[in-house]
Amino acid sequence: MLPVKPPRGMDHAECLYLDSRLSGLYRTVFKSMADIERLRASSGLSSPSTPAWATVKHFRQGPGAAWGIAAESLALVLYYLASEEHLSGDEVEKYRAAAQYTHSWLHDDNFDGSNETWHADPVDGEEDWQGNPATAPVVHNAVRVAYDLEVSRRAGGTS
Repeated sequence: MLPVKPPRGMDHAECLYLDSRLSGLYRTVFKSMADIERLRASSGLSSPSTPAWATVKHFRQGPGAAWGIAAESLALVLYYLASEEHLSGDEVEKYRAAAQYTHSWLHDDNFDGSNETWHADPVDGEEDWQGNPATAPVVHNAVRVAYDLEVSRRAGGTS
């Protein structure tokens, strides 16, 4: 028996497949800081959890990135799926849900709080980000932007 249940309408294998695709995209999409800045500018997405000194190397680590970078990395890749690969809002939400499930599944037995909402936990005067990055506000905003892009495409817009 799995420690956590897959999202409704999905199974364990599908979640792992979608999450593995995301893992490849972190390395494909983030080739330079210019790529990150372009995605931030076109999407309007950024996260206060991401430190100013974060490098492309950090973004390429996806949910494995430390210092709060994980959430923004996921959000920008979800935006990429919507804007560049023209995935629908529902499809982007499936990727987000798969990332949330997989993170919980991988970490559930390793530490308490793997299912927790993404949050800052002050340690020694600095913020340490914990929880599941797929639950971060910036990630949910990326899904919202994906739905907006879908509506714009249907209306004949250029997005």
